[in-house]
Amino acid sequence: MCERERARAPPPPEPPPHRVRAADLYPRLRTHYDEPGLDVPFTPICGEFVQWVGRTADGGALAMSNYRVHSQPRRRGGGASLPLRLLDSVEVRDLLHLVLLCKDGRTVKCTFSTGEQCLEWWRRLTTTLAPVSSLQETFAAGYAAWAKEQPPASVHRALVRHSQQRHWFAPELERLGFTAKGSWRVTAVNSDFKLCPSYPPLLIVPACIGDEDMDSVARFRAMRRVPAVVWRHRGNGAVIARSSQPEVGWLGWRSSEDERLLAAFVTACTSDRPHHSSKVCCPGTDEADS
Repeated sequence: MCERERARAPPPPEPPPHRVRAADLYPRLRTHYDEPGLDVPFTPICGEFVQWVGRTADGGALAMSNYRVHSQPRRRGGGASLPLRLLDSVEVRDLLHLVLLCKDGRTVKCTFSTGEQCLEWWRRLTTTLAPVSSLQETFAAGYAAWAKEQPPASVHRALVRHSQQRHWFAPELERLGFTAKGSWRVTAVNSDFKLCPSYPPLLIVPACIGDEDMDSVARFRAMRRVPAVVWRHRGNGAVIARSSQPEVGWLGWRSSEDERLLAAFVTACTSDRPHHSSKVCCPGTDEADS
């Protein structure tokens, strides 16, 4: 082919883009057994890989994966599976006892035959308590990546597919009664995840709270986790809201926006009760003071 024909020839097609697999992002972890004859005492879920399996003093098993720690006594039943992010602290007591303190108030104690075993498991679990630096380090991200490669009929793939659909949000608002009296509203202030990286794009807040107040509240809360409603009692209008601790510090700092938001929760719940006037007056306004 001459130079003129080569110049007129169409360019070669570009190679197909490389498909990143779940194994590339979240590779399988090798299971380490402290002694021969041990088995994993639970069935891992999609994207979960067991890292350590050990023996307790009663002949039971203790196993840790990238998602949970599972304590299984020798007798049948009575096992406890704790997500790693549920652990608040891990303590060694009396050299042989490992105590797992959970954020929901539960306490799980494991006893080992030697102090070396107890201390080694303390080290393994303590490393998992470090805060993650990005959402990609969470187990949920790894679970989603592996679930997308499951067969179409898999329940894991169905869960991920359903979570990516947004049509469920509006029916849930109506089912729980958030739209009945106009006491609450849905804000998209976190649509780009800049308000709080660990919160969803849509949040439920009192109707009288504007989006401009939410950023001030986020700066006053640990990890920017502002109070946001997650559930409503359809009978009496009471709600459950999630948030992190306020950062008051040693000097007792306060935030007027944060206090007004909390007061607005009380006002919204009161006005949202059955057989109650639907007029909502936000705390600090002229209507509320009159």
